[in-house]
Amino acid sequence: MSGYRVGDIQLDEPVSVLPQAHIVGNIIAPRLRVAGMVYGSTAAHDTIILKDGQIWGDVHTGRLEVAAGGRVQGWVSSLDSADYQRIREEGVVPAIEPGAATAQDLPANGRSVTRSDAQNTLLRRLQDEAASALAARVELEQTFDKRLQEVAGETTARLA
Repeated sequence: MSGYRVGDIQLDEPVSVLPQAHIVGNIIAPRLRVAGMVYGSTAAHDTIILKDGQIWGDVHTGRLEVAAGGRVQGWVSSLDSADYQRIREEGVVPAIEPGAATAQDLPANGRSVTRSDAQNTLLRRLQDEAASALAARVELEQTFDKRLQEVAGETTARLA
């Protein structure tokens, strides 16, 4: 995938989000490689986020690899084959509910950072707003560049 694209993507083949690409929507694919930016949640057996790749949303995956410089701005959930199949059939990536696991559900060494449900909800909203703002910025920049080219073309035509 390249360029700027709005809409969910569901494929039965691997998906690669190329550098400079901006995908606004959820992605469901057996294998996902991200070198650009995804503003939405993902579900895949294998997810690889390359250097400078970013996912601004929840990641449901059986295997996650994040290269140095790659980022996830959202929650991560383990996914087995049955869960992936269900998501693929339904065509909907479920939202991960903050606070679904309580501190008592976590191993002792995983309890160092605990937040209240209200804090988790606020954090989720902030992440969603930041993702929306980044997506809107990309769209605005592309619209501006297109309009600038149109005006430059009109001016050049008048001068000729």
